[in-house]
Amino acid sequence: MALEWKPTMSVGVDIIDTQHQELIRRINDLLASMGSDEHANKLESTLKFLEDYIATHFGTEEDYMKRHDYPGYAEHKGEHESFKASLNDLKAELDKSGPSLAITTKTNIFVSGWLLNHISRIDTKLGEFLKPLL
Repeated sequence: MALEWKPTMSVGVDIIDTQHQELIRRINDLLASMGSDEHANKLESTLKFLEDYIATHFGTEEDYMKRHDYPGYAEHKGEHESFKASLNDLKAELDKSGPSLAITTKTNIFVSGWLLNHISRIDTKLGEFLKPLL
């Protein structure tokens, strides 16, 4: 099932919302590729994108948190580190086994679930904290 960006997912910080929308678009692209011969290439390119992009996205969020002395910084950064570790596990599985529908499915489920949960539980708290400051 494709993810859909909804206004309720907005954290109220334009750059963070734009980055979230791009992450959702990429995961939807991966999901759409599952019924085609392109899923192997799309899986590899999506994992590479995620590796590069989360460094940028997490860096953006962490920069905002540090600049504004966000009290939830340690918890939020811990969530980011946990995601990175899980992504590294997926990449290791891909390197070991090669691309498959099983890894593509696992990647979609993990990233989709994590992203929706993270936005609704963690990023919205950051957005509420930042809104009056920006």
